[in-house]
This record gives sequence, structure tokens and C-alpha cells, in this order.
Amino acid sequence: MPFSAAMFIIHVYLHVKEDCIDRFKEITLDNARNTVQEPGAIRFDVFQNQDDPSRFTFVEIYKAPSDIDHHKSTDHYARWADAVDELLVEPRSRDIMTNVFPEDDGWTSPAL
Repeated sequence: MPFSAAMFIIHVYLHVKEDCIDRFKEITLDNARNTVQEPGAIRFDVFQNQDDPSRFTFVEIYKAPSDIDHHKSTDHYARWADAVDELLVEPRSRDIMTNVFPEDDGWTSPAL
């Protein structure tokens, strides 16, 4: 799939079983904390819905599509991927976005 922008932005939507929320957060935070250390990762934000705490959204921003390929080859992603499906009500879904604003060079990594 061709991309016109250099930035690779993904929104991932997850619906977690209510009795698995704490475990989901644990494995997700391990993945997120390690992901933002990757050279091509700009952001990995994890949001929990206030109205329905079993629903989460990730906003992942990478410099290029090859950076997501690298991310998916890491040990921390493998740990997360191996554990997450049994914690979900339904399969996760995602949207792939194109950056409009700020311009690509306006993005910074989160303070760690």
C-alpha cells in the first residue's frame, strides 16, 4: 500500500474483557515504554475511554512504514502480541492515517 507522507500513523482500537483490564495495561505499558525507545518511533500513546474503561485506543507514530516493520520484529511487541488476543472481547482494529498538521518535522518523542 503506497503512502504519500513520510509519517506512518496508526490508530489501534481495542475492546478488553473487563476482568482483564489490569493485565492488558501491564503488557501494553511494557510494549509502549519499549516502543518509544526504538529509533523510528515518534510516539506511542495509550488512551483509556472514560465512559467505557474496557475500550482503549493507541496512537502510534513512526517516521516511515519500515519503522513499523521493525517494531513488529521486536521482543516487546512479540510479548504483547502473544498475550493480548486472549484479553480482548473482539479482534483489534486499526486506521492508518496521513499526517496533515503539524508538519512531519514538528513531531517530537514524548518525554521519558
